[in-house]
Amino acid sequence: MKPKFIIAFIIVAFIAFFAQQKRAETPLAEASTTGAAAAAASAQKLGASSVLNIDSKVSSAPRAQPTAPKTTLSAEMQLFRDKKDWPQIYQRAKNGPQTGEALYLQAELLENCAKRPPSDDPKKVEESRETKRDKFVQGLSGKDEQKATRVAAYDTLNVDACGELRSIEYSKDEITRLAK
Repeated sequence: MKPKFIIAFIIVAFIAFFAQQKRAETPLAEASTTGAAAAAASAQKLGASSVLNIDSKVSSAPRAQPTAPKTTLSAEMQLFRDKKDWPQIYQRAKNGPQTGEALYLQAELLENCAKRPPSDDPKKVEESRETKRDKFVQGLSGKDEQKATRVAAYDTLNVDACGELRSIEYSKDEITRLAK
C-alpha cells in the first residue's frame, strides 16, 4: 500500500508543478481581467500553491476563549475522584456545613459503600472481595513473575476505598434526601 501511495503522491506533485509552470508562462496582459470578474475568477482558481504564499510574519486570528471557565476541585472532591480516604471525606461532609457539594458527597459515598440488604433473587449471588480476587488469581496463566505483576495490578485497581463506610446500613430514602 505504501508504494501506491508514494507513486500517487509523486504524480500529484508533477501535475501541480506543471500547472504552476503553465500559469507562470502566461503573459500578464492575457491573464488579467477587470473589476469583479477578476476577483471572482481568482477566488475560484486558487490552487494548492496558494498555500505557499502565506506570509508567516502576519499574526493569526486571536483564539476563541473556552466557553466554560476551568474550575478547580476542592480537596474533598479530589480525594473522592482518586478513591482515597472515603470514610474521612464522609465524616467531614456530614459534620461540616451542608453545602451542595457536601450533600452530593454524602449521597455518592452512601450509594457506593453502604451495606445493602441481601437480594431475594437466587440468581444474584453477591460475592465477597476476597472471593472475586481468588477467582481472578486462579484464572491467570503465564509465568510466576507475570502472575505476580498482574495480581499487584489487580490489587492496586481494586482497593477498598469504602473502609468503615461498609458498616452503614443502606437507606434509599436517606440517599434521595441528600441528592435533592
